[in-house]
Amino acid sequence: ASAVLAAAGASASEPEQPTAGGSAYDDIPLAPDDEQKQWAVLLNEGERIVKTSLLQKYKGFSIKSRQLILTDKPRLLYVDTSKTLVKGEIPWEDDLAAAAKSATSFYIQVGGRKYVFQDKAGKEAEEWVRLVEVLKAKAKK
Repeated sequence: ASAVLAAAGASASEPEQPTAGGSAYDDIPLAPDDEQKQWAVLLNEGERIVKTSLLQKYKGFSIKSRQLILTDKPRLLYVDTSKTLVKGEIPWEDDLAAAAKSATSFYIQVGGRKYVFQDKAGKEAEEWVRLVEVLKAKAKK
């Protein structure tokens, strides 16, 4: 088994990623504890973070650095990190759709509004889209 773990780039001593146990989202991995604690003041009671990243948010000609937070409720918040202030929440509605534009850029569309984000530090656009779509599918059940 350890040969398989080594081949996969993992060690036998690595802790398993916690999941959103006790809810319809049992199989969704949660963000690490340090990220849960860092943004806990912005969450509702019992709400946990699935993914969070510091991204560039584009609106017209405006570009703002925002912490995007996806929770297990599900909710999508974008936060001004300098003030730890929620600047907005993307409405979680039936017509919500997410798509990657590139390895670093993605958008979330709901109603007539398109929220465009870019992850300049990493290439996680497809992971953001995947998690939004998984939570969207589970929310419909």
